[in-house]
Amino acid sequence: EVSDGTLAHGSDLIGSMARVPFIFIAVVSLGFIAMIAASADARKKEFAALRAVGATRRQIAGVLAGEALSVALKGILYGTAAGSAAGWLFTFATRSAMSNWGIPPSFAFPFATIAAGAGVCVLSSLAVAVPAAACMVFRRREI
Repeated sequence: EVSDGTLAHGSDLIGSMARVPFIFIAVVSLGFIAMIAASADARKKEFAALRAVGATRRQIAGVLAGEALSVALKGILYGTAAGSAAGWLFTFATRSAMSNWGIPPSFAFPFATIAAGAGVCVLSSLAVAVPAAACMVFRRREI
């Protein structure tokens, strides 16, 4: 195994796996921008009416960014619930095999790791949504 170089490329695989979360955040960021653009386009008349009654562009951008934050929070909530259920079910289904592999046969919910991931998700969504919403609202003359 060492002679054909498979162990030598192990660090490359780990390095590639470590980049997956960043690629995921980039893809999700594009999704947030697309969602904000679709929402702004679909609600042009509503935003025009809000502008007519005195809403500022900053308030309308806040509405769009708030929608993105709401989607991020719902994603965290549903993702945590589904991930917990999947983790518990997989642990329950493979409990007998896990003891032979040296893996603890119980499901532990890593609160600190999930809280850190949720925080990154919220910050990433705001970091993408606020500038995108502001850019769309301040550039459009019909909003």
